[in-house]
Amino acid sequence: MSEGKKLVANTALQTVGRFLTLLISLVTLSYIANHLLVDGSALKGYGQYTIVLTFISIIGATADLGLFTLVVREITGKQPETAGRIVGSALVFRFLLMLATLLVLAVLYNFLPYELVVKRGIILGALIAFLMLFSQAIATIFQANYLSGRIVVSEVTGRLVMAALTIYFLYHGAGLIPVIVANLVGNLVLLVVSYLLSRSVSPIKIHFDFSLWKQTLPEFWSIAVVTLLGLVHFRLDSLILSVYKPLTDVGIYGVAYRIFDIILVIPAIF
Repeated sequence: MSEGKKLVANTALQTVGRFLTLLISLVTLSYIANHLLVDGSALKGYGQYTIVLTFISIIGATADLGLFTLVVREITGKQPETAGRIVGSALVFRFLLMLATLLVLAVLYNFLPYELVVKRGIILGALIAFLMLFSQAIATIFQANYLSGRIVVSEVTGRLVMAALTIYFLYHGAGLIPVIVANLVGNLVLLVVSYLLSRSVSPIKIHFDFSLWKQTLPEFWSIAVVTLLGLVHFRLDSLILSVYKPLTDVGIYGVAYRIFDIILVIPAIF
């Protein structure tokens, strides 16, 4: 199959997969928005959930800074062993970025103007962001080898587990923390499935290649700056709203923005 046909097939598979995850996400969103109650209010419950989701996005973006884009480019066309070394090196670099992000979060933790349950949710959210970053690192192998079908399998499996656990917990009257745990378990399943599917493509070797990152550092920082600007533009609004407005307002905004955020995934593929 020619490169052009592979690209078209790869994009088509990604689009189908994103539509499936979009539908699962919308069902999960609907259930959370109607059944996550705080003081008898679903809007307050979703307001808390929105705050935690925003922190997950911020932590994940800060610990990535465009690394996914660089890794896909670097491993495309490489031999499996070389690609595995690059991805393994990227995992170490990403881990260091994650540690730096968590240190900043630890310093700011006591100053966060939220209830204790929300703060605990943010701590669990940091673990979720950690799992998501590792899953994305493995996904670069599939992306570079036109194996989007494996991305679809892992993402749909993880989303289904997350949706099933979320509905189960809320059906039994659980609160914010169990819902975040459902998200955590779903992302853990996604990571495990991704890793198992990647073993036959490129064995990942964990190490840090200083010469590689020294060479790509100028490009990395330019992408990182753009990523941070996008983070400020798209993510800080919910946090600003949570400081000045009650949870019900955050919940209303959070539902609308989450739908918008999910739909944006489709054009982002291209």
